[in-house]
Amino acid sequence: MSHQAAFKQLWEQLVAEGMEPNQAAAEALTRFRAASAEQPPPPANNLSSTLAVPLTPQAALASPVSTKTQGTTTGSAFPNLGVSLAFLVSFAESSDLDKPMYQLARPDLTQSDLDAMDSVSLRHLAKELRVHHHLHLPRSEELARYDDVSTSAQEWRDAVRRLATTTAEVGFSLIKPRTKGTGKCYADAIVKPSRPDWVGNPTDFLCHAWQYNFKDFVSALQCEAEERDRHRQEQGLPPIAHERFYWNDIFVENQNFRNKPEGYF
Repeated sequence: MSHQAAFKQLWEQLVAEGMEPNQAAAEALTRFRAASAEQPPPPANNLSSTLAVPLTPQAALASPVSTKTQGTTTGSAFPNLGVSLAFLVSFAESSDLDKPMYQLARPDLTQSDLDAMDSVSLRHLAKELRVHHHLHLPRSEELARYDDVSTSAQEWRDAVRRLATTTAEVGFSLIKPRTKGTGKCYADAIVKPSRPDWVGNPTDFLCHAWQYNFKDFVSALQCEAEERDRHRQEQGLPPIAHERFYWNDIFVENQNFRNKPEGYF
């Protein structure tokens, strides 16, 4: 049985048992993650430990679910983390996203420093920040632009002064620099120490394009959460928006460790 077929079978099984579709998907992901973790079996009476299972789709179908939050985001461990909608909204509305990309990535860099930089240094900075990502170009074409020696130094300055608008630009100019050297993802390194209530076991898996506007992405999540709770209210059910935690790669994966080993997902 393929991994895709096994995942679908497990998801259908969990939904048939009465679990909500999103929760079933999160639980299925947890089982597949546990199957690839290669951890030793825990003591029989330790229900909070991660349960190790063989590395096969069939084993994931039959295995119990881990109730332990996996904080690590390096090596082969699939991060068992989610961030709340409250965090995502707060992040999208923060004053950081009103700052130029170069200031986010290099707070030590003054305007005078930027004006004094030559074209080569500016091109390297522009490539580091992926300032052309918002143009929605094929990756190869975008990367080639950073090697274009005909682009003037002033054009590069204007480019790095842009605000971070796409998810990729947010990642390269803010997430990646602020977590560099921590060995952790943004949720673990930045969010959890001050707002542990904004980080939890994932209930929703987000699949989205990094090329598109980050604030629009968060707004879409808000609309979906409100719509879902409205439907629940119509059915006499309590709201759950405050209980949901989103597996959003930009925040729950270590963005300074991008080489995922085989079997990571």
